[in-house]
Amino acid sequence: MNIRRLFGPKEGHSIAVTAGNRHRLAACLTAIGQARPADALNQLKAMGENDLQTECLALEARIHHLNSREIRGVLSADEARLEFNRINDALLTLVRRLERVFLQDEKNFQALRNNLQQRYVGRLRQKLGERQPINILRYYSTAGTTPVGAAAYKDVMVPDIEVRQTMLETFDAADGRLLVIGHPGVGKTTLLLQLALALLEQRPDHITAVLNLATWQSKFGSFDNWLDRILPLELGVSRTLSKKIQQNTSFILLLDGVDEIPVGERDACLRAIGDYGTKAQNRFVISSRTDEYSSASKDAPVNMQIELRPLTAAQIEAELTPAGADRPEAARLIVALQHDNLLREAVATPFYLNTAQMLFAQGRNWDEMGFTATDVEGRKRELVEAFVRNGLQTVVNRFYSPQKAGKWLSFLARKMKEEHMVMFELANLQTAWMPRQKYIFRTIFGMVNGIFVGTGFYLIAWFFSGSDRPGNISDLLFLSGISIVIFSAHIAAGPKIKTGEVRTWSWKNYGQHWVKGLYYICLGALVIIAGLKNQFLIKHIIAGILIIIFGIWIPGYKVSSLLQINKPYQRFNASLRNGMFPMVAHTCLRLAMFLEGSLPLRLVYFLNEMTDRHLLESDGGSWRFRHKILQDYFAK
Repeated sequence: MNIRRLFGPKEGHSIAVTAGNRHRLAACLTAIGQARPADALNQLKAMGENDLQTECLALEARIHHLNSREIRGVLSADEARLEFNRINDALLTLVRRLERVFLQDEKNFQALRNNLQQRYVGRLRQKLGERQPINILRYYSTAGTTPVGAAAYKDVMVPDIEVRQTMLETFDAADGRLLVIGHPGVGKTTLLLQLALALLEQRPDHITAVLNLATWQSKFGSFDNWLDRILPLELGVSRTLSKKIQQNTSFILLLDGVDEIPVGERDACLRAIGDYGTKAQNRFVISSRTDEYSSASKDAPVNMQIELRPLTAAQIEAELTPAGADRPEAARLIVALQHDNLLREAVATPFYLNTAQMLFAQGRNWDEMGFTATDVEGRKRELVEAFVRNGLQTVVNRFYSPQKAGKWLSFLARKMKEEHMVMFELANLQTAWMPRQKYIFRTIFGMVNGIFVGTGFYLIAWFFSGSDRPGNISDLLFLSGISIVIFSAHIAAGPKIKTGEVRTWSWKNYGQHWVKGLYYICLGALVIIAGLKNQFLIKHIIAGILIIIFGIWIPGYKVSSLLQINKPYQRFNASLRNGMFPMVAHTCLRLAMFLEGSLPLRLVYFLNEMTDRHLLESDGGSWRFRHKILQDYFAK
């Protein structure tokens, strides 16, 4: 059995919660009940945990001391019995504490697994539009892999033979190293989500996580470094706790989307996964589109490869026939497939089948769809067009004009394509997204910041003036006006709106930025010196000391960003806690984009509504189009 160690009470121990340790703990209790403390201590020591060694050694010393005194005859029988009972009680207290830690760790571990399970169930429902998944055809394959790489595959794998096992059995047959390939829309991500749920159900001593590879960059150096950044948000825990979980828990990683990695980074990513696989206990599944994997020069470091292929007409009909009330579209869709050969070929790809299901679920008949295309690609395009048109017109919670909603989604899709983005989050909005009318943003941002900063300078000047009343309003207007000009000019240079969610302090950072700190230290000293020459000494000393402290403190800090988030405004809220204010610029940019007509003002509400309409998917703090086929449609 594998380790399941998360965290226990502060006053307790951190113990590997394994089947072996549970057995040792039970044996320890039995030994205590039979008045065999030495045997009980041996069971505790066999757990191999450093946290227990100190207390075990102390109790062993007490036992040896008791035995020594008994041999020398310096203890009466009653005294020996009393000391023996005290040792047993101390040992029992230690075991009870360990039991509480075991129980708490078990609860934490199960809560983590349950959270992942709920997320993947939700993602699968969004992916399928609340439809039940269909069995996807899987074949053994060597497509895209070099002959030398394919020669190392498991002997059981015969190319172009259908896989009759379940995905869980296939994963085990591959010794936990599997590659899944297929053409667009064939169901790779759906299959990974199904496998994740099966592993979470059938592998209770492991944590299974579905990770998108789109964020991989060679600058991470190693796959472990990338995991250190992305796992905390996927698991919903802190980075410190995530690191502990990685060190003490067996993971199964389902790595989705080699094709979503920039072309120049794919080989580096596959090499990094190979390095990660040098540890025998590390198990993973990699997925990719067939063509993109074939274009990579590095083979995937796996023991087996399967390819997902289109559905057969008989398979589709067999899946739909017994559906009944669970799939209200079944009867009408079967009739449509019998009348339309092009439609039957189109829905052989699971994405288009799922799209057709949602369209026919509304009670439409085949002759109402208005299909006119004369080839399969045309029929696929008509399915997407009908689905998008229906999604824009359907209202779930909030009404949006279909024309405006389509325009906003098209703008988003184009920008995501230009920026090579798979997921979109609020922090991705930048001034570069509105180059032609950036003056709108400059005006709004300059005015907002100018007024606040100008007022701040005005109040500071009043504080040091010693006057009981503020200065002239003309001074306030002058300072605000100057600040507006400065901020507008600053934005005109096109700076990026930056967030900083993770703050770390180190002497290394201080050594690199000490000049910045020296500036503030000198400024603070000048403020104090200025106070010595006038009657406002206390104010100047306080202000000077605060500036000096700031100068000593600020250079040592380094602010970085989270790789992934699970709440829309998480980056902005974390940045605010770190003394940064990107939310001001972001709000001004949102207002400017609204005035320009590019995006709605209440963007989160809009994106969530489009998710409810099955045009987008949401994963907490980010959104993506339900399929790249939909993103490409809107981008055009």
